[in-house]
Amino acid sequence: MGRKRNEKQAIARAKETLIQKLQCGHTIVTACDLSGISKSTYYRWLEESGEDGDWTKRVKSAEAEAKDVMLNEALISAREKREWRGFLEIMARRWPNEWGARREVEVNVNDPRQKADDIVISMLEQISKPYEEANNDTEENDD
Repeated sequence: MGRKRNEKQAIARAKETLIQKLQCGHTIVTACDLSGISKSTYYRWLEESGEDGDWTKRVKSAEAEAKDVMLNEALISAREKREWRGFLEIMARRWPNEWGARREVEVNVNDPRQKADDIVISMLEQISKPYEEANNDTEENDD
């Protein structure tokens, strides 16, 4: 009986630690490592909880809180003229679908004789333009 209770307490502590780490903005892998559980255990818990379960809601809430905290820190830093780009970079890496850079590439293959290499080169040139422009802006601001 005591063994099961200790096991339940250990699971509760691991879940609480995991939620705290997610609230801080850690990735799932890092939060699991810091909580002493495997990633498969985390996903099993989510599966057992179900899409509308309490555990799933707590995880989603913790991740939303992390986004909110980071965005607020970025906004405060921008207002106070401190470095804010780091917060947005973390957000872009942590939540790329929501905060990552989006690039549109136009591909026209009207000429069937155009080689695939030419198409790829055209795509790469389009993708690199924003980076070149940003780099040029940074160099001008440094002068």
